Amino acid sequence: MSIPDSTHSCWQKLASNSVPGFTPKQLALQLLFTRLKNETMSVRDKAAAIHAFFVKYEKILTAEMNQLRDLHQL
Repeated sequence: MSIPDSTHSCWQKLASNSVPGFTPKQLALQLLFTRLKNETMSVRDKAAAIHAFFVKYEKILTAEMNQLRDLHQL
């Protein structure tokens, strides 16, 4: 499954923690969400960081991409 464009609404939803039921399996992604939760940056900047992470680690994030698809976010 390909990663949606950086303008897709799923990234801002993830950045604002508004995807009920989304539970990342990868520890690195869990740590990213924890770090971003404590940051004072804008939701847009958080969304960009999450998108960049998914692009960089696409091969190991298939479970998370499937979750987003199953939760009708893609």
